[in-house]
Amino acid sequence: MFMQASAETCGRIANAGTLVGDWLQRDYRLGLYRRSRNCGLAARPGEIGCGPRVVSTSSEIPRGSGANGLASIDWAEPDFRFPARVCGGLSTHMNPTPESAYVIGLHEVVWGGALVAITMIIHGFGMLLVLRVANILKLRFESNPSFFRGIFILILASWMILLVHLTEVFPWAWFFLHEQAVNADHINGSLCYYFALLDYTTLGCPYNLVSHWRLLEGMIAIAGLLTFAWSTGVLFILAQVFQQQELQSLKKWRERRHASKTH
Repeated sequence: MFMQASAETCGRIANAGTLVGDWLQRDYRLGLYRRSRNCGLAARPGEIGCGPRVVSTSSEIPRGSGANGLASIDWAEPDFRFPARVCGGLSTHMNPTPESAYVIGLHEVVWGGALVAITMIIHGFGMLLVLRVANILKLRFESNPSFFRGIFILILASWMILLVHLTEVFPWAWFFLHEQAVNADHINGSLCYYFALLDYTTLGCPYNLVSHWRLLEGMIAIAGLLTFAWSTGVLFILAQVFQQQELQSLKKWRERRHASKTH
């Protein structure tokens, strides 16, 4: 008897909440409609407002509908429906279904490993080319070394290393474009290259990848760390050669100066 009375009470509360919510929603619509008639539409199309309050009618705001000519105006309607848990029973207007949990796929590991391998191959050829060009220039300037010639070799090597790194991003950008993997409205080659370059340098990007390619964001950063470490080693070797050359030149200059003073 008591349980039956409680169930009836809960049903009445739920019905009352629904009626109140419908009434508040209708009252809000009419009030907003009157404000728009009194204040006029906003200057920009797709927006309505009065005074400092401007309501955007973008995709996240539903279109109003109903009688009294309200169907032609976009409304920023709050939802006054009864959303709470009612006496142990769940209302139909509850939180949306949560997003499914992310699971790493084998295809991500395979393609990520392949792209990292391609990156390392390109970087290996690039670093060998940098060392070869630097060695050729060093042999050419060896007969008459100078500070400016030595620093020119370092600057040229830095430019070549930069070009190698920019080239290594292209395979990743092509893959993201081919798979439409960047989570953006309009995907093109420039956007994919921008995203790949920022993740390659571990700076991060305002965009991200779709869920089934999400692991590649970390793998491209690992590839960038590996190649930057390699480039640092090559540049360190060239800088060390330059410094030793300059120290030897300074030592010879001091010896000549000391010899001239003794004579």
